[in-house]
Amino acid sequence: MAHVAGHKNARVSQERLAGYRQALEEAGRPYDESLVVYSDFTTEGAIPVAKKLLSLPERPTAIFAANDLMAYGVIHAARELGLRVPKDLAVVGYDDIELASLVTPPLTTIHQPRYEIGSMAAWSLIQQIENKEMQPTVTEFKTSLVIRESCGAVFRRGDQGYVEGGKPA
Repeated sequence: MAHVAGHKNARVSQERLAGYRQALEEAGRPYDESLVVYSDFTTEGAIPVAKKLLSLPERPTAIFAANDLMAYGVIHAARELGLRVPKDLAVVGYDDIELASLVTPPLTTIHQPRYEIGSMAAWSLIQQIENKEMQPTVTEFKTSLVIRESCGAVFRRGDQGYVEGGKPA
């Protein structure tokens, strides 16, 4: 499994890379730095780096992209190289943007509670404006895996991993 990461110095890239490494470790898989490439969080930026990964002598059979836009770039690159998603390559994104369920194949992705994140950010900003001495805080939000067709998994109601309507539970 390879990883298309965002900018090397971006905190979000570092956190998602750490999550990728943790998932590999938990699955008993070794981390291979040559299977990590960096892009600019765009579809267009992900295409050439995905092609680099998919042209390796031992190409990956799965790619985790640090956001959904880059995952679309991975899918585009795979198609240009004659690979089929998910038959030849599993693809997973991050963010669960609205288009994730509408592309072909529908994108497996990590869902973030965007509304809650936005609400907390607005509340924190108001609190800082009203109380200039307030210290910044870090709030973590629960994410969930939304399994759709791009990873090759097919679940039926009642199966572990099944998510009703392709939306997080």
